[in-house]
Amino acid sequence: MIDLSELLEYLRPGSRLHVRRFDDSVDLWVGANASANALASAIDACVISWGDALPIDGATAFAALPTFLTAKSARDLSGMKSAAYSQIDAQAEAERLKYVTPGEGQAMVYLQKQAETKAFQADVNPDLAHYPLIAARATATGQTPATVTAEWAARAAAWYAIAAGIETVREGAKTAVGIATTEAEISAILSGLVWPS
Repeated sequence: MIDLSELLEYLRPGSRLHVRRFDDSVDLWVGANASANALASAIDACVISWGDALPIDGATAFAALPTFLTAKSARDLSGMKSAAYSQIDAQAEAERLKYVTPGEGQAMVYLQKQAETKAFQADVNPDLAHYPLIAARATATGQTPATVTAEWAARAAAWYAIAAGIETVREGAKTAVGIATTEAEISAILSGLVWPS
């Protein structure tokens, strides 16, 4: 086992390099007291492979390693960004569900209530036969249709304000993740999310 702490700017503690020479192979683990010379000697005339990378000739492996690891870091950062986007979207949906009932069917009912409310309030001589959801609510609660539509309009306006606030945070966070250049920046963005209340 060979310590590799000289490469800690590229490798995290606990990372593994798998080095092969012909049919022989050895795992090199990142430790606390590494020697770059020890690594160079260990991989001389060997082939180093890591993940899906193409093999690198042993004589140039040590010199090429930083470039390869930078490319791997970019792939890792891209994966972290994708996970962050999903996490932001999931948090935004959890925030929305504090204010609305989940489900596609319920979402369709909300849209129809909004459409009926707008049409009813614009109708100079409304016929409840044309507004089944308003009629159902008025019948169930004993309210007048005008009271029902005023309530629904107020709720819709309040929801739009909340939804806009949630979207502002969601879109802003995803934009910030998109331009982030380090894992630490992405972690800070995720831990710093503040949703409207």
